[in-house]
Amino acid sequence: MSNDENSFLNSNKLSNYKNHDNNRNNEDFDDTYGEKSQEYFNLKPIRYLQKKIEPYVNRIRTTKFRFEENARARRLSIFSLLITIIIGSLISAQIFTKSYTINSTPIDKPIQFLNGDTARVNNLTYDKGNNSAMINFSTDSKIGLINSKDLTAKFILLNKTSGKTPTINLISTYSNNFTILINNLTPNFKALKIILNNARTSTIDDYAKAIANNSNKDAKVPMSNTGLKTILDYNNSDNKATDGTGLQGDIKINNGMSFEKANKLLPILKKNNNTNITLKEDTLNENKGTIKDSNSPKQIMINGLNKAINNLNEDIKIKNKLINDNEKSITETQKQINTLQNDQLNLNSKDQVKNLKENISDTKSDINDKEGKISKDKMWAKKYQNQLTLIDKGQITFNKSQEPQKANFFN
Repeated sequence: MSNDENSFLNSNKLSNYKNHDNNRNNEDFDDTYGEKSQEYFNLKPIRYLQKKIEPYVNRIRTTKFRFEENARARRLSIFSLLITIIIGSLISAQIFTKSYTINSTPIDKPIQFLNGDTARVNNLTYDKGNNSAMINFSTDSKIGLINSKDLTAKFILLNKTSGKTPTINLISTYSNNFTILINNLTPNFKALKIILNNARTSTIDDYAKAIANNSNKDAKVPMSNTGLKTILDYNNSDNKATDGTGLQGDIKINNGMSFEKANKLLPILKKNNNTNITLKEDTLNENKGTIKDSNSPKQIMINGLNKAINNLNEDIKIKNKLINDNEKSITETQKQINTLQNDQLNLNSKDQVKNLKENISDTKSDINDKEGKISKDKMWAKKYQNQLTLIDKGQITFNKSQEPQKANFFN
């Protein structure tokens, strides 16, 4: 048999062998799924994915085997995982946790409403045993008086307290003086914020000037940068009445278009004409006192006037003591001057005498200043005493206090 015939026979055998093997595989597959069923074709993508995933599965198995066999690697992995968790917790705490810095509103310092009006906390009293607080404050406005009906108050506690829900009661006492009474204020509230809303009739001019001059820096401007720009543009948009006429004159008029745009924002400004009084629990603890269970506007005013008179009398007493000390100092200084003038051997006596005389002049000026303040103290003490007399005679009418408002809680 020739070589060509042998090659041909071998190739036929190989071909038959492959065909037989394929037929066997097909028969095996057909035994399970039937003849070329649809499921056969559906499994093709799955088989393809298995081939792609298999290398990664082998890697995982290898890593698992090494991890189980190597105790050192196991301990190191656990330690690394713990460190990662700790660092992640710290980072997330920085990202998702807000920190709050709370500062109490200073006593006797004006705080501004959005329209430029001001409020000033005059004094505080915290009766911890009675779970109550009293805040006396006064207001000021360019028109002089803020009507008690135009002022309302609500408040927020940082922490929720135990027992009854705390309430706030705004009481108008006299003129621009008000008192806030807070009841059911149990400890651990941490801080409170009183939101005062001022509904006094104000024009767009009032708000525009206050915003432009930053005379309402304690108030939050409740609008976007676009709205704020509209207000500021209006404030700066005054024209001369003679513009475009060729006439002389400096009379300013409002730009009509700017006024219309700004005036549309007036309702938002009025609604948010607020200022806040913030007090930490520590601050109230520094002003402990006794608050009676029933405090009427009349009694609060009487107590306030008596306290003011006592403060003025105490101030007068201190100033008189300082004046007396200054007069003694002048007498001693004058003796030193006389001694220097009689000392003919002291070549610097003239300069020393000059300095001492200047000291006497400054001391006398200080005495005059204190005497002027004493006169003012006496004048105010007399006014307050007259008010007490009018109250006693029933010649002053007090406004009815507003209905108590329940507290909201921050936490």
